[in-house]
Amino acid sequence: MTGHLFLPSISAVLATLAVLQLLATGPASPSRRRADQDFARGRYAQAAEEYLQADRASPRAALVLQAARSFERAGDLAQAVQQYRAYLRRAPFTAKRAAVRRTIAKLNRQLAAQAGA
Repeated sequence: MTGHLFLPSISAVLATLAVLQLLATGPASPSRRRADQDFARGRYAQAAEEYLQADRASPRAALVLQAARSFERAGDLAQAVQQYRAYLRRAPFTAKRAAVRRTIAKLNRQLAAQAGA
């Protein structure tokens, strides 16, 4: 034994990461691709519905989170809160938990202000 340390190549590491990403998120469905395109073009209400459709076809918490963000940007704060809460139920140990809870609180304050106006 010569004491050589095996280090994988950068391309091998990147390929492994790509496979892990695919396993975590799955291949993009047509609904997911449309949702991403709509979101990028500022069509947030349409994107939200497409993310939810993609989630119905292949449930993934990340799709619900994207739907929540889309509803928020579309100005549908009540639906955004509902989807953020659904995300936390489906991903209870997410590292994003505190940030999502702060967003829910902010949106609830905005909804209360709208109701009081």
